[in-house]
Amino acid sequence: MHSQRASKSHGIDFVFRAIRSLHNHRTLELWRSLFSSYGTDDSPYTIETTIGLTRFILTADHQIVKSILATQFDSFGKGETFNHQWREFLGDSVFTTDGQEWHDSRQLIRPLFVNQRIGDLEIFERYTRRLISLVGGKGQEIDLAPLFYRYTLDVATEFLFGQTVGSLEQPQVEFAAAIAEVQRVQARLARSGPLYSIIPRAGFYKGLEIINSLIQPYVDRTLGLSFEELEKHSKTSDVKYTLLHALARFTRSRKKIRDELVNLFIKTA
Repeated sequence: MHSQRASKSHGIDFVFRAIRSLHNHRTLELWRSLFSSYGTDDSPYTIETTIGLTRFILTADHQIVKSILATQFDSFGKGETFNHQWREFLGDSVFTTDGQEWHDSRQLIRPLFVNQRIGDLEIFERYTRRLISLVGGKGQEIDLAPLFYRYTLDVATEFLFGQTVGSLEQPQVEFAAAIAEVQRVQARLARSGPLYSIIPRAGFYKGLEIINSLIQPYVDRTLGLSFEELEKHSKTSDVKYTLLHALARFTRSRKKIRDELVNLFIKTA
């Protein structure tokens, strides 16, 4: 692989460009510009830079991405730096771990996504109808982005916890704002390189408190059920069986359930 360096100033300029493009919602344009400027004829979608003392290889080459995520998955890992940057938000979940710990998390959540859960489509149907009712109307221009965000938020919370936060009905719901703020700061942290320790986090920690305060009662209530009760829930249509119930059948660790729930929530929302 031959690639050109995208930065020659210890990566600080690259970090600022990445954070600025994120703030301005221009991340896609940044990547296009970088690959256009620094890609080579034989590696048009692979470049490298050094941030501080660390070498980074950046790629959008589909064959390399395929190797990392599939065909040579066992040869790659997220590493300690990645785990450290994401741990406060996602804990030690399938998204942040490697090796045996990743395998254990993967085995834990794999049974949660099976064909028999086709009944969950009713959740999507209900909130899709509500979304459409909010879009239709008087012929004005509508910003769909916040509506789609609130839609996925409602679907995800009911899908995972069995109860929605109702953000389509109440746009200013505190949980929605907390999730948005934590994701915003986390995205900056993930791009900050050597500036990681100086990124402001006040809103991040406040948002985490709100997220945890909403999730934890659901976790505690579910862990209060016996294994026999959880088994019964999994086999009857009288009680809504959620992903939280499924997790509690395989682990009794409050932290592990919280970490995997937040990880799954972010992926579904």
